[in-house]
Amino acid sequence: MERKKPKIYFELPDDVSVIKAGYEILEENQIQEKHEEWMNKLKNKEDTYALIIVDTAEALFTKKIQEDKLTELVTKHLSTTKDIAQKIILDIKEKILPYAKIIGPEELGEEKPLGVKKVEIGNVEKNAEIIQKKKTSNIAGGTIGENVQRKGDDKYREQV
Repeated sequence: MERKKPKIYFELPDDVSVIKAGYEILEENQIQEKHEEWMNKLKNKEDTYALIIVDTAEALFTKKIQEDKLTELVTKHLSTTKDIAQKIILDIKEKILPYAKIIGPEELGEEKPLGVKKVEIGNVEKNAEIIQKKKTSNIAGGTIGENVQRKGDDKYREQV
């Protein structure tokens, strides 16, 4: 059985996404990614500036990379100076890291495809009664067996 890895989740206030927070940090440090550059990165499956900020936040939270090495990587990937990279890391620590959480495998639960509901298997007779009640209530509440008043002839209805 495959073991699920814990995931890092950023629960920022006011339903702000971590990507939006990343863009705000970039904007505060006068780093902008041109739209064409952003589109090319997406097409080539490269990391955008905001994703670099998210990856940096994850690295800071897990402490997998030393901070000075992380500063060098941010400097390289964002094409900026070391001072600005340090300020970006400081901003990440203040604005994103306080909201980071690790979700363990037991909290993740089973991954289900979208739109699939978990069906509870219970007493078959009870389920049959519930379904029968729904059917009879639909018939009783509907217009089955009643004469329905219509405006004019229905040209799509077959004449009997």
